[in-house]
Amino acid sequence: MREEKFFNAVFEGIRHPFLIVDVNTYEILYANSAAGEKEKIIGKPCYEGFHNLKKPCSREKCPISQVEQTGESTRTEHSHLYPGGEERLCEVHGFPIRENGKIKKMIMCFFDVTGRKEVEAELNSSENYNRSIIEALPDIVMKVDREGIFLDIRSSSENKLFKPKEELLGKKISDVMPSKTAGNVMDCLRKTLKNKELSSVEYELKVPEGNLLFEARMVPFDEDTVIALIRDITAKKSAEEKIKKSEERLKRITENMTDVVFTADLNLNVNFISPSIERLTGRKYRECKKSKLSELITPLSLKKIKRALQLELKREKSPNVDKNRSRITEAQFLKKDGSLADAEMNSRFLRDKSGRAVGIVGAVRDITGRKVQQRFNSLAADVSREFIDVSINNIDEKINMLLERCSRFLKVDRGYLFLYSKDRSRMSNTHEWCREGVSSQKKVIRDFPVKQLPWWNKMIKSGDFVKIDDIDELPGDAVAEKKEFKRQNIKSLVGFPVRNKDGGLIGFMGYDSVSSKRNWRTGQIVLLRVFANIISKAYEKVSIEEQMRQIKKMESIGQLAGGIAHDYNNMLTAIISNTELALESVEHSSAVYGDLLEIHRAAKRSADLTAQLLAFAKKQVRNPKMLDLNKSIQEMLKMLELLIGEDIKINFIPGKGVEKIMIDPSQLNQIIINLSLNSRDAISGSGVINIETSGGRFFDGEELQRSLGGKKYVKLSFGDNGCGISKEVLSHIFEPYFSRKKGGGNTGMGLATVYGIVKQNGGYIDVHSSPGEGSAFEIFFPVNSKDADMSEPKKKEVRTLSGNETILLVEDEKAIVKSLKRTLEKYGYRVLTSLSAAGAVKVAKEYGREIDLLITDVVMPGMNGKELCGRISEIVPGIKSLYISGYTDNVIHKQGIIKKDINFLHKPFSSEVLARKIRQVLEE
Repeated sequence: MREEKFFNAVFEGIRHPFLIVDVNTYEILYANSAAGEKEKIIGKPCYEGFHNLKKPCSREKCPISQVEQTGESTRTEHSHLYPGGEERLCEVHGFPIRENGKIKKMIMCFFDVTGRKEVEAELNSSENYNRSIIEALPDIVMKVDREGIFLDIRSSSENKLFKPKEELLGKKISDVMPSKTAGNVMDCLRKTLKNKELSSVEYELKVPEGNLLFEARMVPFDEDTVIALIRDITAKKSAEEKIKKSEERLKRITENMTDVVFTADLNLNVNFISPSIERLTGRKYRECKKSKLSELITPLSLKKIKRALQLELKREKSPNVDKNRSRITEAQFLKKDGSLADAEMNSRFLRDKSGRAVGIVGAVRDITGRKVQQRFNSLAADVSREFIDVSINNIDEKINMLLERCSRFLKVDRGYLFLYSKDRSRMSNTHEWCREGVSSQKKVIRDFPVKQLPWWNKMIKSGDFVKIDDIDELPGDAVAEKKEFKRQNIKSLVGFPVRNKDGGLIGFMGYDSVSSKRNWRTGQIVLLRVFANIISKAYEKVSIEEQMRQIKKMESIGQLAGGIAHDYNNMLTAIISNTELALESVEHSSAVYGDLLEIHRAAKRSADLTAQLLAFAKKQVRNPKMLDLNKSIQEMLKMLELLIGEDIKINFIPGKGVEKIMIDPSQLNQIIINLSLNSRDAISGSGVINIETSGGRFFDGEELQRSLGGKKYVKLSFGDNGCGISKEVLSHIFEPYFSRKKGGGNTGMGLATVYGIVKQNGGYIDVHSSPGEGSAFEIFFPVNSKDADMSEPKKKEVRTLSGNETILLVEDEKAIVKSLKRTLEKYGYRVLTSLSAAGAVKVAKEYGREIDLLITDVVMPGMNGKELCGRISEIVPGIKSLYISGYTDNVIHKQGIIKKDINFLHKPFSSEVLARKIRQVLEE
């Protein structure tokens, strides 16, 4: 009796119809609750009580006939009339019951597979889905008491248990499950016993294969025990999630499509159809998605599609058939108003993993407007070609052409382009085309405050386009817009945002109708969106062109600075040298001495100015060394505090792990001093300057990524809380002689010098600032570990500047030769001179080993300094050499002079610097 009660509880817990049938009379002997109202079906033949038929089913469908014929269990598909009158497709499992060796009765289980069939079509993998359905069956039966102890476990396979059976029997749920999960399962068990009705709970368990989801359906067995039917629902949940995601993706794709997308099974039952069916038929989407294909198209079209499907299914049997082929069929769709819409249906088979055709997917296009669309495409192509050669010089002409051609094509009254100011606070009607008789607004709407049309600008900023078919239907918060539009006699309009490459709004393109209201059709919106994108790309191209112009302008200034450097430095060398000689021959108390001293100071200032120009031009001669950035800045802090004054505080935050950089120490000093002075001048009264270093790879922003290329850099951050810089000024701050500061003491070269030095050393500089918010400069110096051995050894300090050696001086500037000869003779040297390389060779041959040192200009007619040094070394082996030049860094590099082991002095230089360098060279 308890065994019968046990099985009754099991059968009642199964949510699928379960029958026991007499194979001879077809009488239903037993049915569970899932099969329907027992009193209405038990005792009746199965074909009547379960299928509402007057006679038995056909032998090929009837599981009873198949079991009698084979004597074995069987599985068939059969329709079943569920309670409530709904007919569902079921998978029927039949199991024979023998008495004395003969089949007398039969067990039949009905599994509703209607939903599974639908999911199979959507997932395009009936095989996988069938497997998930099978795996989700309630094939684990457990008997559990009130305390949660497992009393009995029955399963078709040990693999379906999350733990071996022997580890579960006799154990409590809390012993084998995590506490939270066990608590939820026990709550369901207590609820089942309390209410004496079926309850279910879902939970997750960790098994060797991973985390699995289970569903436990519990039915009361007696006062203290329940029967729990456990199923693994992991596959089911995964399938549901896949379907959900698939539906969401399909919805996102299809919602904005003009074509109608659909899927159907091989019987042409529609499973899915996109919302765009409304545009094709004029019917509401909710009506269409519940309709059959036969209700959407004409009978003749349905017949044509069925014939095409049969032909394609026949082709499937060919071994060489193209599995990716598609077929285009024309059909007529029934519109709500009774008219017909000609459409083109492009469809192909949906296939499972084995390649078998299991359904159809297709796209339906309304071809009644095809010619109009072709004209749209032609116009868009023509305008696009016109904009291929757009530039700063012709962009206005191109935009006016676009507005006119598009306005005439759409038959609108006015087309226009508005551009915003840089801070987007004002806008102006910059380009316009008007039909004859329509008032132009180009001169009226100039520098118009954006805040006066808040609704319109909010819509333009946030959306893809703004469409107003009827001005009178504007929302309540568009009061200002309605007033302005009516002032212009506008009845309908459409607007499209024009954005830059980063998505920032720069303006909008719009079209008006003043003669009548109009509905802006989808095709028109698509075309206008394309034109707005063309204008966006045009301004992006022009912006790049403007940037290139700015770069070329900066390069031109640099080339100009480098071009005059040689002659200027030569003249300054002669001026400084002769002035120093004159100062030594004049009494300090003499008025002439003061004049000479002023000349000397002016020459030195001129030399500094030339160095700044060359730094900007990235042509300054450098002597780079491996420097510790933190240490270098720390050593400068005292000097910086004296430089900027007591009212401004300097905060230095040295970063950890900041690697050394290769840079000329004097150039690093120039950067820090110039940035400090710039911050000092930007701060009114007291303030703060923050200096910070850091190292690594920096990826903040697309432009910075492109500039740094993902390499390792050291960053020097230099910020202040000063007055800040406006956007208009910000684009010019690195230009030489550009300054916002008043007074005559400023040259406008400070930030230009910083820019030039950074670029010359392969770095990158960026600045962030806005009025009232201070400024922040970020400089990135490249880290190059292979240069770590390039730092020069310390030079031996010279004890005297005088000497008695013989020096051969070669220089093509007579004034420099004359002044330097006198200077060197003043220090005790014997000086031989030549104004050319050829002459120097002759002198070397004449004096030979008497010559101790060759001082030569780098660039000379006929033979450069390096070649001359090689010739004279052959004549005087072991001769020392010193190169001098007023040329820029890049010119000297081309001569092969600037190397670690080469002695070099850049003009102009003082007599003391020259004398000290000569002693260092001779004493090496």
